[in-house]
Amino acid sequence: MELGYSTIALLFPAIPLMFLVYSNTSTAVGARLRELFEAVSRGDVTGDEYNSS
Repeated sequence: MELGYSTIALLFPAIPLMFLVYSNTSTAVGARLRELFEAVSRGDVTGDEYNSS
């Protein structure tokens, strides 16, 4: 497979966008986990809701 300059030029903008997507996804997951941990620490969320189902 041979990559010409035009192929590389088309793919180059996709690489930083891919990093942004993965970065935003991991940031969102981390924020949600922190929010859930705080809710559990405060006692707002317990395991009773999940044990009954």
